[in-house]
Amino acid sequence: MFTFSQKDYNSSDIHTLSISHLKSAPVPVKHFLRFGDRMGKLRPEERWAEHVKERLIAFKVSKDFRRLRRKGLSIIGRNKVLTALEYWKGWSQWLSLPEYREWRDECARLGERFGLGVWTVEALCLLRDYRPDRSSLVAEIEWPRVRVVTRRDDPLFLQWLGYHAQSLGHHPESLGAYVVRRQGSFESTQVYLDYPIPPATELPPSRLPPRHTAFHMRVETPPGFPPEARAGLEKQAAELERELLRKLGYRGIPQRLRSSPLVKKARKLKLSTGKLPRWGLYEIATRTERERTAAEDRERIKTMKTQRHRARERLIKPYQDS
Repeated sequence: MFTFSQKDYNSSDIHTLSISHLKSAPVPVKHFLRFGDRMGKLRPEERWAEHVKERLIAFKVSKDFRRLRRKGLSIIGRNKVLTALEYWKGWSQWLSLPEYREWRDECARLGERFGLGVWTVEALCLLRDYRPDRSSLVAEIEWPRVRVVTRRDDPLFLQWLGYHAQSLGHHPESLGAYVVRRQGSFESTQVYLDYPIPPATELPPSRLPPRHTAFHMRVETPPGFPPEARAGLEKQAAELERELLRKLGYRGIPQRLRSSPLVKKARKLKLSTGKLPRWGLYEIATRTERERTAAEDRERIKTMKTQRHRARERLIKPYQDS
């Protein structure tokens, strides 16, 4: 079972992956972007992937890479690079060595120069035939991601928000939809540690905050990320937002924003009066100087009744207390 933990938002917001049977691992999980078919011209997302690959090659041909590899292997007492299993088994033990931690800090400093994560530099130095571009882990130090930002402080709501956000976060196109709680000028990442077990207490409708203030989605992209690709991420974030609202129990989530001519008729339809008296619809329908037949009046009353119902569904019910 995979469980996730995360550093404070103000300290680089770096994911770490903890695997129960392998103790701990120093690498963040990659969340894949949508890629189209290759048709001569690279898509924006693919241009970014090629740019990251260029940084990897630049690091591997540098003198610092060879020096860092020799130093790292010497600290762990090896002459040759490791297999993946040897690396995963030994990493937690090596991390207890002061010399290894100092070497890893040096990996982090060198990785910043090339825009690569410390986990990538470390694996490139110690692992045999490690291919970050084919791995399920991100290579860059900053990568595109989506965050669910909230100012709410209800513990039960935060638990369910974190649970559903992480369930969406495991989808390969979600880019890690973790919850960020904002308090004034400070932010911290909220991680639901019991995932995939849902909270024991159900979230009643009375504990749901107003939909417009429950949370908002934030897309984060590194410098140089193609703006065309960011536009695609914004669309994905909007889809995740609607799905998250539905999972929390909000109803009437529109697929997209649409205007309605009935909104301008709110006063004419007397929506503020609540339930109309017996002849209320007749008074609305016949408010005109032109005379109509009885059949026309009945048809107009029927139309007014339908319009009033639709207007109430749009302007009254969504804003009523649960």
